[in-house]
Amino acid sequence: MMDALTTAGHDITLYTIEKTEWKPIEANWGLKRRPREIWHLKDRRYLRLPLVKWPICLILYLNLLVKAAKKRNHISLNNYGEVLPLFTDISYIHSVPLSTSMGKNPYDIPLWVMVKPLYSTLLRIFTGYYSGLILTNSKYNASKIQIPARPHIVVLYSPVDHHEYPRATKTPSTLTASRISKGKNLEIIPKIATLVTTDCEFRLCVTTKPQDEAMITSLRGPRITLTKNPSKKQLEKLRLTSTIYLSTQPTEAYGLSILEAMDAGCIPVVPRDGGPWRDILEEQQGKVGYAYDTPEEAANQIDKILTDDTLAGNLREAAIQRARQYKGPSFNIILLRLLTTIYANKQRMCNRPTKDRRTQPL
Repeated sequence: MMDALTTAGHDITLYTIEKTEWKPIEANWGLKRRPREIWHLKDRRYLRLPLVKWPICLILYLNLLVKAAKKRNHISLNNYGEVLPLFTDISYIHSVPLSTSMGKNPYDIPLWVMVKPLYSTLLRIFTGYYSGLILTNSKYNASKIQIPARPHIVVLYSPVDHHEYPRATKTPSTLTASRISKGKNLEIIPKIATLVTTDCEFRLCVTTKPQDEAMITSLRGPRITLTKNPSKKQLEKLRLTSTIYLSTQPTEAYGLSILEAMDAGCIPVVPRDGGPWRDILEEQQGKVGYAYDTPEEAANQIDKILTDDTLAGNLREAAIQRARQYKGPSFNIILLRLLTTIYANKQRMCNRPTKDRRTQPL
């Protein structure tokens, strides 16, 4: 989003709880221009306490949303709409909204039994303050949004930068790139690896923290090559030489890493649920990839691809063509068009007499 807005000549004021580490973002994502103003909380000592971190962050983030929304000559955009789609002109929902999966604690929030009533109360108190426009990254995720105020919802797919990759030799291998989290369901990879009958290397690239070592140990096993915190170049090389991209998260909202791998010629094998199945594969088996419900079915799909060169070649070309449909320019054009419409409506409302300032539809 920042790249699209700054390229179009817009200034950005960024509000965050924690300080942003810009160097890795610029190195990995090619961000050319930082926001004009940056606000973050300098004292983070209380955020180191796991039991109170989430409630405090929730309250602090509410404060940031209010601060951003008060700027009348600006368009306020909340980039964490899956938790608090409130106050701002726009909220972007990247993953399955917390409000629709309250019983499952999908974000591993400490003391969720105690935090859940606080969160539910906040949503009830601010029912009349939901963002007027909700952006989300898949049709699947749009179907999960349950907001009583019935805002305008637009599906805006995150862009994939298409590359004309050299034709590299594909090895009998799968690739999975993910951060370490319980909801990612990475623990099924060792089981799938034992069920696949053909020669296959399972490449697992993970973004880790020191406290993740116990889970990392459980992911090691025969056939599995594990790379911690790979560089962008390492990931690109692995995409180019891997035959299959194996996704494991059943409730993945979109699957940008899947599309990036498809652009490099990887064939997607994904859970039969979530945005990758509904939006990317369009709920069709064997057109650009395959979906599975169980580790046994995933292993069968991998064996099928690795033992049929003609099938693998056709799926590879189909995957590349499908990934090209998610180009960056389309994202930029739609986003800027929406922002222009919202800004015009906002200015009309500000120029009206106070008693006539009602919310205007897009």
